[in-house]
Amino acid sequence: MKKRVLIPLIVVASFILVVIGAALSDHLRNGSGFAFIDTDNGKDYYTEGATLGYRAFWERIPRNIMLEHDSCTTICSGSVGSGMAATGQCLIEFYLDAKNYAAFDVVRCEKGCQDGACRK
Repeated sequence: MKKRVLIPLIVVASFILVVIGAALSDHLRNGSGFAFIDTDNGKDYYTEGATLGYRAFWERIPRNIMLEHDSCTTICSGSVGSGMAATGQCLIEFYLDAKNYAAFDVVRCEKGCQDGACRK
């Protein structure tokens, strides 16, 4: 009697797990159901932060999700990434745009930049 109940129960539980797994896989493949974050809540030039979002201008798929850190730079226009340093005149401030891309602004810090934030 117990075997008659147990086998259908296992079959139903297995089916439910397959359906849930397929749904989760579909969410991740489409980029939905994923927690995108910006630890300094947007454009906060005086707080060092990190942003988890899609790589700018790339396809919105999970393998193009990356973590970017607010950084100081000695170069304030053009190829600002090549001037990244612990201190500098400008800040590369990452934030999430409306489509969850890790976008960035480059701002000149009045008192200079240190460790990914403008000095106060």
